[in-house]
Amino acid sequence: MSGSDDVVREMLAALPNDPGDRGTRRARLTDFLADMVAELPVGTELPAERVLAEHFSVARMTVREAVDGLIARGLVERVPRRGSFVAQPRFVHTRHLVSYDDDMRARGMTPGGRKVSSRVRTASESVARALGVEPGARYLDLVRLRTADAVPMAITRSQLSLERFPGLERNAFSTLAMHEVLEREWGVRPATHEQRVRAATVTASEAELLETEPGALAFEMAGQSRDRSGEVIEVARSLYRADRYEIVLQTEFHN
Repeated sequence: MSGSDDVVREMLAALPNDPGDRGTRRARLTDFLADMVAELPVGTELPAERVLAEHFSVARMTVREAVDGLIARGLVERVPRRGSFVAQPRFVHTRHLVSYDDDMRARGMTPGGRKVSSRVRTASESVARALGVEPGARYLDLVRLRTADAVPMAITRSQLSLERFPGLERNAFSTLAMHEVLEREWGVRPATHEQRVRAATVTASEAELLETEPGALAFEMAGQSRDRSGEVIEVARSLYRADRYEIVLQTEFHN
């Protein structure tokens, strides 16, 4: 028996074996298991459904539904023919306008990253149209690796007009986030950000930066940031590791 097996069994033994009456049994069992999972290392295998059913004196279907609840929360992943395991935490991307750095700080993590490349280019017709500039205008093509607690999370490619932000190409982006630089130097703050999300796979060069495997699944988020007057600040494409992020959409129904 491994050390992790010992820990799981000790924690399981400490949980009450009566998860409540029939009506609340599944919900309480899910909460009990969530508390246990929160204390276990990523990759730890959960006890078999049979073991959990015997410990809590419930049907195996109740256990299966409780584990499904943990999977829905992103706490556990089920691997066919192997079992259920504590999942790598995934960071929920919401529709609220918040910077990457603020988002990570709100989660109690330290945002970071580095500049991968920074090139001055001339705008093609499509880039000019997206940035709201004339074709041939100079723009900055900036690629950054974004991290949280030093773990690679995303690659962001930003395009910004150098007519609007002259000299931006000389910034090292080593201490301040990009939008903090824009606010400090030009007094510009984003008011809206529209983006489209689609599934993507990671190329070999992207995989090296993200420390994952080529062909791994990712979320591609592409869109524009605008200021209060409606002028384009940035056109960006971000590639997020799908094993670290999930996207939650909420729908409100009006009767």
